[in-house]
Amino acid sequence: MTHQLVNFNIPTNLKTSLDKIAKSKCLSRTAIINQLLETYCRAELQIVASTQTQNNQQSFNKDEDDQGMPLVPFRFDQDNFQEGWSI
Repeated sequence: MTHQLVNFNIPTNLKTSLDKIAKSKCLSRTAIINQLLETYCRAELQIVASTQTQNNQQSFNKDEDDQGMPLVPFRFDQDNFQEGWSI
């Protein structure tokens, strides 16, 4: 299926404005909302992609041992920890 129904609440005054615009442009509300959402999603996805590219470039500049992953806690002294992490 290429389409899916989405229901959401909208302020009454915004719906009234949307209805006026849709009527004057001879478009459906759905067409207008879909166009706006598509434009917004494309712009945001470009921002996300550029942010990920920047993050990837920064991670390559780090030492090979440190790849931004959290360190695993180890239990060195069993006398000090009754319950702790171990290898």
